[in-house]
Amino acid sequence: MITSKNPMRGARYLIPLEMKITRIVPRLTSQIRAQKIILFDGVCTLCNGSVIFVLKHERDTSFRFASIQSETGQELLKWCGLPPNYAEAVIYLENGNVHAGSSAALKIGQRLIFP
Repeated sequence: MITSKNPMRGARYLIPLEMKITRIVPRLTSQIRAQKIILFDGVCTLCNGSVIFVLKHERDTSFRFASIQSETGQELLKWCGLPPNYAEAVIYLENGNVHAGSSAALKIGQRLIFP
């Protein structure tokens, strides 16, 4: 699991965010629909770098992150109807809608600030 320090907002760690998601999983639908969740491949260096990029450029702190290899990530993949070994692309859950791959990247990009 990676950690990231965002100089604009202080330290933000993925582990506590993931733990926060873990607490909401039993109440799945209503809680997940209220979150903006990014599922990423925790083994992929490029994916980890992308998470750090998002942390540095997000407009607010509304994104939540989970590695697809984690228990939380597996439960969220199941909620999305995806197989547990899915590692094809980033998954973005927004208002209960599931976006994958380039669609997810574009949706995430719309919520980022750029210089």
